[in-house]
Amino acid sequence: MPEFTLDGRPINYQVRFSSRRSISIKILSAQCLEITAPLHTSSQAIENALLAKSRWLQKHIARFASMAAININREILHGAQVLYLGQRRQLFLCASCLTAPGVTLEGDTLVIVTDTVPAETQAAKLLKDWYIQQATDILPAKTALWATKIGIQPQRVTIREQKSRWGSCSNRGNINYNWRIIMAPPEVIDYLIVHELCHLKVPNHSPAFWHLVAEQLPNYKLQQTWLKTNGPILMRLFAATDFVP
Repeated sequence: MPEFTLDGRPINYQVRFSSRRSISIKILSAQCLEITAPLHTSSQAIENALLAKSRWLQKHIARFASMAAININREILHGAQVLYLGQRRQLFLCASCLTAPGVTLEGDTLVIVTDTVPAETQAAKLLKDWYIQQATDILPAKTALWATKIGIQPQRVTIREQKSRWGSCSNRGNINYNWRIIMAPPEVIDYLIVHELCHLKVPNHSPAFWHLVAEQLPNYKLQQTWLKTNGPILMRLFAATDFVP
């Protein structure tokens, strides 16, 4: 695997060629990058692109390194910690032939009962399904409350698996949410909901749009910053490690 030097240390990168017209750089980890380049791009052109982006790379690689030191949302094992509604929850995994497989929240503990041994074999799917169900139960209900307050009603609310967005809305009035937002604090979830509802009135990020958001959430920038800072931690659970908001 080729590498280049950044701040005196080697960074590995892998190159994927495609029909795109420009070079893109994705940070996979603090030690590895993925480069997508037009067909027949030379090695020198790729090196030049990396050098041109060196300051950007320094900033975001440092961010990935600091995130890696945070021992949360890293793995699904007995005793590990994950986020739910902004709070750390410890996983308690057990295998049982007497209790149906499933997940229950008991205080600050997420109990995952499986019918397989070892329990980790089934636990990831059960936990992901539980998160999606919580998002399905909570997000549409909260959206209905905010929609009434703002004075606009979406046509439909959908919970999705999205790799690079927390939410989106269509010109038909449909709103989509990334189920992973259910890991964030309630006030951050509210910010996302208000954000998407306001887009139904103002379909851009003009001053008028942000004024509308601020009318409902005067301190929305705090939640915006939380999501930008902690978004990668939410996205890395279940092996999604390359999200950059």
